[in-house]
Amino acid sequence: MGQENKQRVPLLDKIVPYKNGTFVLKTLVGVAQPAAFLCKTCGKPVVFKLPQLGLMGVKCRQCGTLTYVKAKPVEAPAQQTAAQGVEKPQPAKTDDEQKQQDEEPKKTVVVGSGKGNRSQGVLIWGNIFNRKKFPLSEGTYVIGRKDSKDHSDIELEDKEVSRRSVVLEVTRKENGRFFFKMTVKKALNPVLHNNRPLGVSESIFLNYGDSIQLGRTVINFRELKK
Repeated sequence: MGQENKQRVPLLDKIVPYKNGTFVLKTLVGVAQPAAFLCKTCGKPVVFKLPQLGLMGVKCRQCGTLTYVKAKPVEAPAQQTAAQGVEKPQPAKTDDEQKQQDEEPKKTVVVGSGKGNRSQGVLIWGNIFNRKKFPLSEGTYVIGRKDSKDHSDIELEDKEVSRRSVVLEVTRKENGRFFFKMTVKKALNPVLHNNRPLGVSESIFLNYGDSIQLGRTVINFRELKK
């Protein structure tokens, strides 16, 4: 009877190296939901529960290796009534379609306005009393903590952000199209893309509506309204 009541714990495996011998689990875990992963140092299972929302460190009891895990709200199970109907299953993707989706990251494509090389992307951060905007043109931008010796193109007044933390490449392709590629170079604290931790050297393409968190600063990527 006791064996039947035991809750099955999902084993998560999307773990990437972070720094100084630590790791980041790229899968979000529900608050107070049991989960587990295999320690990347000793290979022993680490079972845990996150008590609250946010990014927390989980230590392996065998070797002490620290792995950062992000907690997400627990979604209530969907209650389907006769009035709501039953959700129709989506048709399965073919092997070629699934392979293409896995290999090609989503890209924001912006058609040029004909006014020089200025794109229609803008970075926005701060609060209503001190809001900052940085329109993006074709080129490369370094984002990092404000420092008198080690400057960045976009400097954040946040002590929890690394110097020259990420690089944003704005590339103009044929027919005036722009792609926005971000790569993590350094990370005193994990860099989050839409609340998902990114590992050092990991690259992603930004899409309108995305958020980037460096330290305590949240930067929103939006379409530039003219």
